[in-house]
Amino acid sequence: MALPWRLVTLLLVTWIRGSCVFCLVGRRENRTPMTANGIESLQRRALHALWKDAGGDRWANADKWTSSDRVCTWYGTTCTNGGSKITEIDLSFNRLEGSIARLFWTLPFLQKVNLRGNHLTHHGFNGLTMENASTAPLEWVDLTENS
Repeated sequence: MALPWRLVTLLLVTWIRGSCVFCLVGRRENRTPMTANGIESLQRRALHALWKDAGGDRWANADKWTSSDRVCTWYGTTCTNGGSKITEIDLSFNRLEGSIARLFWTLPFLQKVNLRGNHLTHHGFNGLTMENASTAPLEWVDLTENS
């Protein structure tokens, strides 16, 4: 008999040199596919929320974050081979400060997040819950060395 759970999510906390790296491994239910324009719009809103809440105008590198260019060309983003779905964000040591917008954690294809070495309060986990983390295939989050 199969388990009745539709969503399986595991939170692993690994200690590396006294710092905590959170690894989230999840599987989400199948959903209706979004159009390319819908994906771009959703990702743009989530990244603009991050920009606003984490002091984007003071970042060390914010190349294209205020442009109308596709989000997959913005500094720190890595997208799938097709170039339309953000799978990784690396804004480590980039002078982010404050907190991370709740909307950021809802990026639907996000697998890896590196926000190490910034000035994020509460380690940037504003609004990250097992529920919204499981809406994305989030596997790895590094928030070490934040103040």
